[in-house]
Amino acid sequence: MPRFRRLPALESDELLAESAIAMCIGDVIRPGHFFAVPTLDLEWLESADEEIYWEIFRGQVLDRTQTRHRQRFQSWSIWDRTPGLPIDEPLLSVKWDRQVRQLFVTRSVACHAWESFDDELGNIQARQATRRVRELVGAIELNQFKTKAELRDELIALLFLAVVGTSRLPLTSVEAPLPGFILGELGYCYRDDAGDAPIRDAAEWIDRSLNPGIALVERSRLLELALRNRREPSGQELGLRFLRRCRAVGGSTADFLESLQAVFNNASLSPYLGMVGTTISFLQRAVMQSELRAADEIDFLTHLLRQICRHLTAFDLIRFHHLGANYPDALLIDEVLRRLCALIEHDPALVLAKSGDDPMVNHRKRLRRRGLRAGWLLAGQYRGYRVPDVPTTPGENARVWPIAIPRLDDEQILNPTLRTRRLFEGDWIGDLAGPNGRAAFRESVTDLIEFAEQCELGTALFLDRPFGIGKHPAEPDRTLLISCTAFSRQIALQRLELIGRLSQESGDASNLDSFAERCKETGFVRGVARSPARANQRVGVVSFDDALLAADDFVFLRTTRSSLREFLSWYDVDQLPVDGFRDLFTPGQCLILRSAIEPAAVQILDADWQLRLVIRPDLSRGYVSRAGVEHPVEGLVGDGIRLRPKLN
Repeated sequence: MPRFRRLPALESDELLAESAIAMCIGDVIRPGHFFAVPTLDLEWLESADEEIYWEIFRGQVLDRTQTRHRQRFQSWSIWDRTPGLPIDEPLLSVKWDRQVRQLFVTRSVACHAWESFDDELGNIQARQATRRVRELVGAIELNQFKTKAELRDELIALLFLAVVGTSRLPLTSVEAPLPGFILGELGYCYRDDAGDAPIRDAAEWIDRSLNPGIALVERSRLLELALRNRREPSGQELGLRFLRRCRAVGGSTADFLESLQAVFNNASLSPYLGMVGTTISFLQRAVMQSELRAADEIDFLTHLLRQICRHLTAFDLIRFHHLGANYPDALLIDEVLRRLCALIEHDPALVLAKSGDDPMVNHRKRLRRRGLRAGWLLAGQYRGYRVPDVPTTPGENARVWPIAIPRLDDEQILNPTLRTRRLFEGDWIGDLAGPNGRAAFRESVTDLIEFAEQCELGTALFLDRPFGIGKHPAEPDRTLLISCTAFSRQIALQRLELIGRLSQESGDASNLDSFAERCKETGFVRGVARSPARANQRVGVVSFDDALLAADDFVFLRTTRSSLREFLSWYDVDQLPVDGFRDLFTPGQCLILRSAIEPAAVQILDADWQLRLVIRPDLSRGYVSRAGVEHPVEGLVGDGIRLRPKLN
């Protein structure tokens, strides 16, 4: 079965006895697995019996202000005693209910919240208070685990997620990282040689934690923590240390760049505290010291812009980000474009085509120009839009931070007319780009003669959790996250029009009529149109239904290779009949799409978008969690087939 971590082989067959559970919990939560800066005052309390207010409602744990139920646990907890923060709940905790054989991993976040109280006349009133809000990261049914290794792996995964957040697209509080992680002050990484004290030095943390046995998501979060560091050594120095350590343990430059890309695929950039600037400075320094090539730097920056463009095509900055109140993506685009323009002025050969380039070099340069064009398009699209003084969300604005992070009035978040800051002031192409940058933009417009470049103008990346259909509305969902590309002709045409305006502003008017006519042709891009019979009812969960909010003409193209790879790692399709199914799950040609008619049905379509298989989650025994991911215990069922998750 897939595991979060590779654990010692000697433990793989050791059965899970009652006596081993406490040892397992104590091992994974010991202080040596944590990084904590010296100013973070943490206290570990192990194996304490406690009776607390406790109730779980639709997958969320209620705190003492919301329930009168009490329950007894044996708990292992980490308390944050940092001055100025409330201490009414542990920062992290593993709770064992012996009676029902369940474990719970919880965390808490200090917030400005409302609490009820009885006044002198016995009336129930409400008042604002600063307190810790308890959140359930995950629950473990011990009867579903056979060996000690399985339980340890699951606990490691849940404690890791408790620190970094449970989703790469955080829509709810528990999906976002703890404030300590966002500030570069707190990390978790299980190690066999962990001691009885947390590691306080960031450089030592990298050296001790980065080894071949950790998962890609751990590696990327370790690098993210280094880049978020606001103390000595600087994030730039820690980035270089990470790169060198990566090579020392057998990794390559490609492995490092994969980790760096994963950082920005997973990172929550709000509050905007300088990680993007640190990353840009680190890359510049790495190139100067010959640790990376200039081509590596420009490839990463343009890849980042392409990914951001696909994300914002799906989840528009205004419609999906609290009317633009949460705009770290725009700040990232601004910083990356400035560095990219400087690189192009210094070494235009990295981007501009020249005679004699072989097809592979031409392709790389075209991808770089595509990223440049994507950044300029987004800057032009959102130029002048009013935003709050700093990017934030209502939930984030309610958090209590240990450093001075501005807390905004709700009016700034909810009412754009009361905002004074504007995005992308100035003309990027005319004022901020040099002659080589403007030449690169002109070439990026010429590139639109290519079918793939026209398609990219309207390509978005949507996310869905199709196997979480059995969850209640607003219940946390950690089932498989499936990502798919989709295309909107409407958005592509809007961007062609925008390119025309940007070209005119820069004095380089381009005739894009022929491109627009081609885009309007019937069958320009083939795919699967999806019009759900009813809107998604699961609040706080990403869904392919979100495409209707972005544009009403999206057609879905392919499931991403990474999503298909993860699906195949959990479900053995070799169980399927040879005829008609084995070739179905081909990377780059398969489409996994939740049915628009029957929400519980998941359709599998082939390279020609022909429906080949329909499967549904069997929810007769609920869900089980492995490596931090939830699966239907009985797997997925279709017409005469059953795909069981690899649990053992």
